[in-house]
Amino acid sequence: MNNIRMDALNKCKSFKAEHYMNLDMNRLAIYGIWYLEENKIENTFENLVVCLFRLFPKKFHLKSYENYPGSSKVLRTLMQLRPKYRNWAIKNEKGGYELNENGRAVLRQTMVLLESKDFQKKVVEEPIIFDEVNFILGSVPYQKFIDGKTEDIQVFELFKLFGFASHTPQQKIEKKFKDLKRKSKEIKNNELEKFIAYARKMII
Repeated sequence: MNNIRMDALNKCKSFKAEHYMNLDMNRLAIYGIWYLEENKIENTFENLVVCLFRLFPKKFHLKSYENYPGSSKVLRTLMQLRPKYRNWAIKNEKGGYELNENGRAVLRQTMVLLESKDFQKKVVEEPIIFDEVNFILGSVPYQKFIDGKTEDIQVFELFKLFGFASHTPQQKIEKKFKDLKRKSKEIKNNELEKFIAYARKMII
């Protein structure tokens, strides 16, 4: 790593732990990607590993060695940002990642949370963006489905995710699933389409 890059990365100032410990690593990685871009630091995997460790050391340290960055944690996190999963970033030719439109929407909300003095204590699990499809893509049930952990998905989680209640008319439920299926086809997301079919089967 040349001196210029090292100098720029050394300027990364760590956030106070209480500002980010309740945020998931995916959102923090989004911020790190933006930080490299904003400070004109080459967007490579190595630089992102260092950057995330310096910004959020309590989240991105090497297991059992808190003073060293954990590259495996960063790698696992970045995999979840790709189009097949959360669809917040795309991989570049240098092994780094670039934010897409969805990622930038998440970034704006993440910045608000990181800078808030009254940050909520509850762990943020749901994506804080208002497009319904992106909301689902970032949800905990969807992540469990993608990871092949359908046995961990509770029906009440699905009701909450799709905004249903026990008294919601079946006609309304069917209409919503039909609409979501159409949207998943429009964005050519096969995994989302499979999840919609799975959720429909669980709920109806």
